[in-house]
Amino acid sequence: MISVVGGCYAELCLVPTWNHIYGSAGRAAAAISSRCPVELYTLLSVEFEADFLLLMSAYDDVSHRSVEQSCSVSFEYLHPLASPYMLISGERPLSGTLKPVRGENILCFGMVEYVPTVHGTDKVVYDPQGDKPLLFSATGSTARELVYVLNEQELTKITRIDDLTEAGNFLLNRERNTSAVVLKRGPAGVTIFKPDGIKTVPCYRARRVFKIGSGDVFAAAFAYFWMEGLETIENAADLASRATACYVETQDAYIPTKDELLRDYDQPILSGPGSVYLASPFFSLEQRWLVEETKLLLEHFGCQVFSPLHEVGTGQSSEVIATEDLIGLQNCGTILALINDNDTGTIFEVGYGKALNKRIVAYAERNNARDLTMLEGTTCHVFPDYCSAIYNAVWESAVS
Repeated sequence: MISVVGGCYAELCLVPTWNHIYGSAGRAAAAISSRCPVELYTLLSVEFEADFLLLMSAYDDVSHRSVEQSCSVSFEYLHPLASPYMLISGERPLSGTLKPVRGENILCFGMVEYVPTVHGTDKVVYDPQGDKPLLFSATGSTARELVYVLNEQELTKITRIDDLTEAGNFLLNRERNTSAVVLKRGPAGVTIFKPDGIKTVPCYRARRVFKIGSGDVFAAAFAYFWMEGLETIENAADLASRATACYVETQDAYIPTKDELLRDYDQPILSGPGSVYLASPFFSLEQRWLVEETKLLLEHFGCQVFSPLHEVGTGQSSEVIATEDLIGLQNCGTILALINDNDTGTIFEVGYGKALNKRIVAYAERNNARDLTMLEGTTCHVFPDYCSAIYNAVWESAVS
């Protein structure tokens, strides 16, 4: 039995379409219930309660310990990699609305509208979450053995230290009974800070990527394999990384067995991001926005990006622009082509790159099948959704 404590919120995404009431605690409880019984402790908005209970009725091994209240929280995404717009309506619940949760094994998430308190008699996994994450001890919580699971932004905010290694070790030594700090780093994998040193776990490749909720599933899978599976912290993190690959590929809140994960998700990304040539038109507002957004995301994941718009510009002759663009293309290992508009310059760059044996990823959301014949026929990686294209470009750039 694992107790899950945290928020249950509305999630909406424009592209691809997603409209569900999950939140961190709801998704984690659903995922863990595929492997063992779960007790879910949460605050349920009156606005979302009926829809949430209907959704959770599909998960037989989840028992609810919820408290009804008026505050509702929604996260709205333009796409899965975009920063969400958060909407909070109604009065925030008063302290004491959700009584402190006591249990043997607890997975606790930080909440938007409330500060939960837990007391774990054995193992606690704490994922602070949010723009203003709190230290575990600051919530009044206790644990016999504690593991932090959090992302880079949360780590730097909670410690107020920019250097990740310094911040991870600070948090490890700051909090009582902390066995490890497990740092989620997206395509860069996982870094684990322990008293005996720093360990790393790779990210595992998926055929497609739906990012929303991936961190929740990682925390859920880690908690299950560490608490119920009795795996070491390193092994639990590795299995959680594989389970996350399964989730982003399928969008199912589910944790496969250890044997299934070892068999089906066996493509680790073992090197860091490399260079990416960003091939795209940039002549309309829509095209310009997409180039800017894509460049920022690739750089956020650690790629070195050559963008003709930014590196060469438009104020020179066609000959000069073409020459400099192709030199940039020659020096990059991977091409990410945004080909929605079948722009001739972009298609030319793809063909030129293919002749140079470059690795090519194409984002093609609204192209006809006949437009993709040559790309698919020459083993280019073609994706109709933006998030999958970005992640696969990062992964392709990391191939040595």
